[in-house]
Amino acid sequence: TMSERNLGSVLLRGGRILDCAGTDIISDVLVTDGVIVEVGPALGLPNGATVLDAHGAIVSSGLVDIQVHFREPGGEDAE
Repeated sequence: TMSERNLGSVLLRGGRILDCAGTDIISDVLVTDGVIVEVGPALGLPNGATVLDAHGAIVSSGLVDIQVHFREPGGEDAE
């Protein structure tokens, strides 16, 4: 299960954070074992964390295309 897996830590550096609450800031995001644990400027780097440069990228949770159609096999051109 997800709780049994150790995914480690990922630090997203300097991304533009957008969320449904209206947040629009440039900041770092620390994700540990699949859970956002800290958001803030210039976060420290945990031991063994993977760092991803998010400058110029948007950091947001769960964007979903609600207008998707699965037309396979065949009919792909209908979209």
